[in-house]
Amino acid sequence: SDAKTYLPGGKVKLNVRTLLEGKPVAAEVSVGVVDQGVYDISPDTTNLYSAMYPERYDQVQTAYSFPEVYLDGGDKGTSKVPFRKNFRDTAAWLPAVWTGSTGSAQVEVTLPDNITGWRVTVAGLTDRSEAGITTGTFQAKKPLMVRLGLPQFLVEGDQMRLTAVVANDE
Repeated sequence: SDAKTYLPGGKVKLNVRTLLEGKPVAAEVSVGVVDQGVYDISPDTTNLYSAMYPERYDQVQTAYSFPEVYLDGGDKGTSKVPFRKNFRDTAAWLPAVWTGSTGSAQVEVTLPDNITGWRVTVAGLTDRSEAGITTGTFQAKKPLMVRLGLPQFLVEGDQMRLTAVVANDE
């Protein structure tokens, strides 16, 4: 990436280079930008050899996925601070990026509003079936962040002391 940190919703420029024995080589690569937390829950166990030459079974498999929608309950009051609304686990999936004879390509990714670490995974394949995979990371964060510590519930007449953690990275 062109930087180590970005603002949520910012644009990231990823420079992809494909090399074989230190020399540029044309290749088709896939580029994925995924929330690092996904890999904390389920580590990446990608094996290029078994992915390229899988065992084949005589069976049919069916899978179903559906988008989840979370509603926040509407407006929480007026403010000039823009609300972050676009939260996703995957910032980008580019399955076919061609690096050409120079062995390089540049892609631009617009981040969602997540404040998190992002992992970039690039897997490539040349016309001669030479394959490779690599990863990189960067962070999306704001220069000033406030995290409130609130109880799970309150009832009328309860009193509490508000706890806040303020991080100023400027």
